[in-house]
Amino acid sequence: MSRRIFLLCVLGWLVISAGAAQSTLLPDGVYVVKEVYRAHPGPDNDPAMVTYNYRIVDSTAQTYRYLRVERRHFVPLQLDRAPERVRQADDRSHLFLTLDGKSRKRLKRLTRKHTGGRVAIVIGGEAVTMHKIRTPITGGRLQITRCTDDACNYLFLELRDNVRK
Repeated sequence: MSRRIFLLCVLGWLVISAGAAQSTLLPDGVYVVKEVYRAHPGPDNDPAMVTYNYRIVDSTAQTYRYLRVERRHFVPLQLDRAPERVRQADDRSHLFLTLDGKSRKRLKRLTRKHTGGRVAIVIGGEAVTMHKIRTPITGGRLQITRCTDDACNYLFLELRDNVRK
């Protein structure tokens, strides 16, 4: 009898652990993109796989929808100050992010090491932008361009809690 209870407890723990792993989102940050996919390659609970939400910055169709990112070496989006929205002539907005000192140093190292590669900005568990690293980013200031008003407002609200206090 006690062996059955033990096995049921272990089974219950495994089910709960699997559910928690599936619902775990990547922290907001800048991640190195390892691979891009048109369709989800599986498994569904791969924590390094993120959806690329291209509708946030541009509503045109893209050829890829999923990104596999490097989880170990990323730059947390810890901000020195609140994000800034700047309206452009085409009625879209740019969102400027200023990283804190620690994140700024990590971004410099990451972009120096991966120059020529790609990075994605992940917010709320989704990749919202993807960029080729042309040169190391040393200033710690990031820009998310071509935001629609709704998307820019969403990102602004998501990121305002990332400001160091």
